[in-house]
Amino acid sequence: MVLSPRVYLVLLTLFMSCRGFRSSFGHRQRTRRHVLLYRAEGDRSGAVDCRNLTVAENPVTAIETYSVQAQKLRDEIKAMEVALERSKQQKLQREQSKVEQWSERLLVNQTFGEGEGSTQILNSVEQVAQILKDKRYSPEQVDRIFRKLTRGIPRERIEQSLVNTPLLALLVEACGELDMLEKEDNTNRRWNGRMERDLRRRLFAMEWGINPDDLEKDGED
Repeated sequence: MVLSPRVYLVLLTLFMSCRGFRSSFGHRQRTRRHVLLYRAEGDRSGAVDCRNLTVAENPVTAIETYSVQAQKLRDEIKAMEVALERSKQQKLQREQSKVEQWSERLLVNQTFGEGEGSTQILNSVEQVAQILKDKRYSPEQVDRIFRKLTRGIPRERIEQSLVNTPLLALLVEACGELDMLEKEDNTNRRWNGRMERDLRRRLFAMEWGINPDDLEKDGED
């Protein structure tokens, strides 16, 4: 059978391609076997030359690369944790400053001096009740002021806290004054009419070592 020149050229091209593929494949196989044998046997000093291997083939380079990447991730996570903690502290300081301002505006009439040696003239019960009404203090604001005033009071002193802590006594009594006001006469629509009862209930719970928040949860249930 006589082949046309075009068919002969195609067959020759395919034949040469197959030979080249086998030659290349065989070279890679020999190189891989050589590397494996070299890794297994090593030279006389026990060292293995991995300089010509890729990152994927060189275990030493791969481990170093992954170690660097892992350290970068740890550093990034640590930086994020530090930033988050700083943000929490800043938010807490802002909240504390806000509650301090609420307390000062509500309970204190005048302050003379600075620091621990300062002297405060407190508002009267009627004045505090009027401020609660006119400035539309919410139960949440009053509760946060209450928490600030009772923070740090030992359990054994809670019973006498209304006597020994004038600011706390003033707050509780003023809440009672506003609670007694008829709803239609109270322009503070945020007021719930039972703040004195709630505050005394919290004091009672604290005196007996009970978390006041647990009492509120039981009441909601």
